[in-house]
Amino acid sequence: MDGELQSYLHALTRKLRLDPSTNREIVLELQSHLEEKTKELVDEGLTYSEARSQAMRELGQPDAIAGDMYSVHSRGSWQHILLAALPHLLLASLFALHLWTKFFLVGILLIAVIFVTLRGWQAGRPNWTYTWLGYSMAAPVLSWLMALMTLGYGAWQFFTTGALPFSLPIYMLIIAYIPFSLWIMGNLVIRVVRQDWLLASLTALPFPFLTAWILFPNWQGGFWAANTPQVREAEADRA
Repeated sequence: MDGELQSYLHALTRKLRLDPSTNREIVLELQSHLEEKTKELVDEGLTYSEARSQAMRELGQPDAIAGDMYSVHSRGSWQHILLAALPHLLLASLFALHLWTKFFLVGILLIAVIFVTLRGWQAGRPNWTYTWLGYSMAAPVLSWLMALMTLGYGAWQFFTTGALPFSLPIYMLIIAYIPFSLWIMGNLVIRVVRQDWLLASLTALPFPFLTAWILFPNWQGGFWAANTPQVREAEADRA
């Protein structure tokens, strides 16, 4: 492949914001089309360089092609829409049926969500997987938030009472965990944002809700206060 064609296809690949498998299919198809058109123009008497340049001019600028391809290939089916909405429906069911306190059930559901996310990621990252990715990231994100809260609470207790509420090794583990989890989340966020900002917003959609809910039971006295009237009433609102 000559340098001009390679630069053209590379620019096109960077502009396409579809899943990787679709990107590869489109680029290979356009490369084949350009090669056929170039051969046709060479047979008509042009030099190879002239034929290649004309073939790319006739095909169009990478920006325009990428926009056309995105409008065609990004359209979702009803099946994809339902798959994208399913994690939200499952979460609503946990609150409507007061099942969010069943940590074993929540753990099984989280494992299932992670499994579906990984399968979707391996299958080329169709758009519906980004909603599932948001829920897969919920555990590390919320644990990171709780680690920060624990660290802040420990610092406040130390400065006010001179003693730590937990042992020093626990705080050392928390301090090591916070940048590690932040690094993992940062890498995932960068990859998603590079794909499409709308997909990034779908991934981030659960976080404000889940963060607010984690804080709410704490304000009511902790998770052991899950059966209080205030929390039970809030469950219906969340659902």
